[in-house]
Amino acid sequence: RREHRLILNIVDVDNPAFFDKGMIDQALDFIGEYLNNGTKVLVHCNLGESRAPSIAILYMAARLGVLPKESLEAAEQRFISLYPYYAPKPGIRGFLAQNWKVYCG
Repeated sequence: RREHRLILNIVDVDNPAFFDKGMIDQALDFIGEYLNNGTKVLVHCNLGESRAPSIAILYMAARLGVLPKESLEAAEQRFISLYPYYAPKPGIRGFLAQNWKVYCG
């Protein structure tokens, strides 16, 4: 953390095993903390296609309940209508698929 920022070193690799659940949890908690205080939150990565929108889709489904929780595919379908640039790489997509029930179950 730096002031009002959370900086995570998440490399967009193809293997879901390299995504640290603790780091994702920290991102979700940070977003929630600031939104609950009435502060707007910008979630971003280099291109805005993979990591940041993947964290956003997870937060919107698991914590806000504004996206379908029953499956990642259903959440993605709705999310793409809101943010058409969503194009997750295999690693983060695999992490979401493997952990969807943990977060949204």
